[in-house]
Amino acid sequence: MQKLPISFQHTFRLPIWRVITDDVEELLVVELRDKKERKAYFSVIDLIKHELLWTDKSFDDPWWISVGAVHKGKIVFFYYEDEKQPTQRGFFVYDVFHQTKLWENHEYAYYTLLKEEDALVVFKRGELLPKYKALNLHTGKPQSINTPKKGIRHLFEQMATSPLQYNEHHPNFDTLRQFIQIFSKESHPQRVIDYIELDDWHILGYYLNNGRHFDYYLLVSDANGNPYLHCMLDSQLHNTYADLFFVLKNELIVIKNRTELISFQLEKEEP
Repeated sequence: MQKLPISFQHTFRLPIWRVITDDVEELLVVELRDKKERKAYFSVIDLIKHELLWTDKSFDDPWWISVGAVHKGKIVFFYYEDEKQPTQRGFFVYDVFHQTKLWENHEYAYYTLLKEEDALVVFKRGELLPKYKALNLHTGKPQSINTPKKGIRHLFEQMATSPLQYNEHHPNFDTLRQFIQIFSKESHPQRVIDYIELDDWHILGYYLNNGRHFDYYLLVSDANGNPYLHCMLDSQLHNTYADLFFVLKNELIVIKNRTELISFQLEKEEP
C-alpha cells in the first residue's frame, strides 16, 4: 500500500472537543476539555509551517467558554451561562500571533462571521426578537453591511471540506459499502458512512459493530482504487456521530483516539 505523507502529528494530553479552521492563515484552533478539572484549553496549529504555535492556553472563567470562529488570525471566544442554559454572556476577539485580547463585548452575543467583510454579526443579549448588527472583527467598532443575516449562508462556505453522511436508507450507502469491502472483505459497515470525493481522492469513514459499541475506520484511495490509508481512528464509540476528519486545501486533518491530531498531505508519490 502506498502511504500519504504526514505533515503534522501531535498528541494532546486531553480529549479534543472540536477543531475549527482559518482558511486564510491556514490555522487550526483546537479546543480541549478536562471534565475532571472543569477547564477548557486551546491550542493553535500552523499548517503552513506544520508546527504547534501555542498550546494549553486557558482564559478567565475557564470552563464556560468555547471558540466560535477564527479568521485572519483572530479567534472569537464566547462565554455562556451553563450546560442547562447555553445562552451567551459576552465574547472577545483574540490575536493568534500576538497572543493578546484585542477587544471584548458583554452587551451583545456573537451570532456568526461574515468573512468577506471581516465582520461579526451580533445581537443584543436578552432580546426575544434579535435585531442583528455588525461589528468589525479587528476593532469591535460598528460596521455597515447590507444584510447581516446572510451570515447563516456564509457560515458554511469555508475552504474546509467536511464529509457528507450517508445512512443505511440512502441509495448510495450500499455502493459505498461495496467499495469499502474491496479493501476489507470481512467488513460490514453499519448505520452511517462518511464520504468526501475530492479531485482524485475518495475518503471514507465507517463504523463496524463491536458488541454494544462501534469502532470507526478511515479509508483513503485514489480514483484508480489504489489505497493510501486504511486504519482505525477510534474505538468503543457509543454513537455514530464521530466527526473525526475533514480536508483543508490539500491537507487531510484526522483526529485519532480522541487526543491525537494528524495532518496528511493529499499527494501521490512520484513514479
